[in-house]
Amino acid sequence: MKKVLYILIVIIVGLSQQSCIRHHFGFSKDKTFTKRVSVFPNSFEKGLYKTNIKFLNKKYSGLMFFKHNSKAKETRMVFMSEFGLKFFDFKLSDNGDFTVEYIVEELNNKGLISVLEQDIKLLFCKNVNDEVEYFKTRKKGVFVEKFRKGKNRYYYFFNIDDNKVSSIEYSSRVFKNIEIDIKEYKKEVPSLIEIKHVNISLKLQFKLIR
Repeated sequence: MKKVLYILIVIIVGLSQQSCIRHHFGFSKDKTFTKRVSVFPNSFEKGLYKTNIKFLNKKYSGLMFFKHNSKAKETRMVFMSEFGLKFFDFKLSDNGDFTVEYIVEELNNKGLISVLEQDIKLLFCKNVNDEVEYFKTRKKGVFVEKFRKGKNRYYYFFNIDDNKVSSIEYSSRVFKNIEIDIKEYKKEVPSLIEIKHVNISLKLQFKLIR
């Protein structure tokens, strides 16, 4: 029985590796593109989003307020219910430092906070890395900005015509961990952001209000 279980695990892992390889098969390196891409423009100051967070079997709905302070070089993100109950208040410095200013006891879980921190950094952090590479994909006009940090890989898919990011993938060497879809830009700011975690039961959706 143990031997059969071991074989099944090996097969599943093997298929997962193949699917990951196939997903990025056909990328061709492009050395002509050098401009860094980002989800939010450098001119971004603030945005209010209708937000839904589904974590395990619980759902949290309300408003997420993003505000960038150029003088303090930081972005604040406050999530609260439509009745004004604050769920959390995070601060992300432009250099990548992350601070929990407040979080309701129900969500005060180190694992969850760590995952939310990663999500926020994927959207806002200016990742400066010497190992940035650019690739053409199989889709016409769609390029990828790829870079690494340790064992992790980051893929920012963007349209070459306007440099707008359409999706983000965050993965380890083999397994995809986070998928982010970004749609319907309004004045350079995305109006729909959907974040899906592959290995844990966590989904986030942001719809721009103003």
